[in-house]
Amino acid sequence: MQPRPFYRRRTRLDERRYASSSPRRTPGRTRVGKAAHQDYLSRLTAKRLNNIGLTVTCDPPLNDPRWGPAHVPSDPIAQRLKAIAMLNREIGKKIGEALGVNVTDMAALEHLVKDGPLTPSQLAGCLKVSTAAATQIVDRLERAGHVSRQRLDDDRRKIFVVPTEASIERAFEQFAPVINAMDETLARMTQAERQIVETFLDQVIAVYRNATTPPPASPENP
Repeated sequence: MQPRPFYRRRTRLDERRYASSSPRRTPGRTRVGKAAHQDYLSRLTAKRLNNIGLTVTCDPPLNDPRWGPAHVPSDPIAQRLKAIAMLNREIGKKIGEALGVNVTDMAALEHLVKDGPLTPSQLAGCLKVSTAAATQIVDRLERAGHVSRQRLDDDRRKIFVVPTEASIERAFEQFAPVINAMDETLARMTQAERQIVETFLDQVIAVYRNATTPPPASPENP
């Protein structure tokens, strides 16, 4: 009488090993490359961060193959405008890195420098985030020493977020070379050239303003 063979019960580890070594694919699914998978994870992370008030920009450069014909402007002027927009974000990112803040916190600091002291709710409206998210942004900026909460003399009931002088000076130190180079470029333009550029930029600003302005509310029926 021959001894009975020993059969070991298949475990979950065996199932994973079998699945990794099996050449079969799950029906309805397509294998993707590592770069495409990383791009998907980056965009998924950016979407989740945007939902909680942390803006992440992940635009690829204009020569990136992910830009299809429908995404890359065909007009040379439009291409330059898109390049300016991308470079402007890169400059903001560079200043944010120098100040030790992320992109969203840097945008909040820009609004405070440009518009003056704001309440957390006003800052939330500028950033298009919730008041709770704006409060978290202010907390991070305050811990980093870039802003302070103060009660102003004209309205002691409200608490305003005020940028510190040291942070404003550090930001302008980073941006000063760009401002000086831009002033030199504008100084070389003739009056006729300036008029053409001003008219064109006014039209571009109007296009962007119309795109960012919410549509008017429909009148209620009596």
